[in-house]
Amino acid sequence: MVDKIKWNNFSLAEKMANIGSEILRMAASKERNDEPNIQKSAERALELIDLSITGEQRGRSLEEFLRLRDIVADYYIGQQIFQTSKRELSSYFLPFAFVARNNF
Repeated sequence: MVDKIKWNNFSLAEKMANIGSEILRMAASKERNDEPNIQKSAERALELIDLSITGEQRGRSLEEFLRLRDIVADYYIGQQIFQTSKRELSSYFLPFAFVARNNF
């Protein structure tokens, strides 16, 4: 369980870097057909996204989190409506990790 107050004090880059870490962990688990870890990582990523959605009042960040939730759910369930690859996910989240790391 995530500390909601601490999470809401994270910058957008820190939130996205943490979410990205879970999503990429889920993608790596999918490649290994490691169902228990796929589920754990997906649930954790969706939990972090949901916390971010409830913490946002309005604006582009909220829209981004809502779209991200759809993409993650689609990737996890396997319908591939968005046809998202692990490489695309990595390319999307990597800049957030760099920004979050450089802010420390």
